[in-house]
Amino acid sequence: MKYSILAETYEKLEKESGKIKKTEILSGLIKKIPTDILPQVILLVSGKIFPSYSEEKTGIANQMMIKAISKSTGISESEINNK
Repeated sequence: MKYSILAETYEKLEKESGKIKKTEILSGLIKKIPTDILPQVILLVSGKIFPSYSEEKTGIANQMMIKAISKSTGISESEINNK
């Protein structure tokens, strides 16, 4: 699965306020996901990288991530912090 499909889903979810419509959007995504990567995609959609029982960490500090997002998007760091 291409990450762009997940990114498009994030955009649709961001624009939608209704729970029923968000459920429909997520349902549509889940139907497209190959079963072998379904657990990983569900984690990402849940805003996680690792399952809650895992002790793994990314090793990336929040401030470093903010700087990377700022540099790649052109949005100021203060604006990112406010979102």
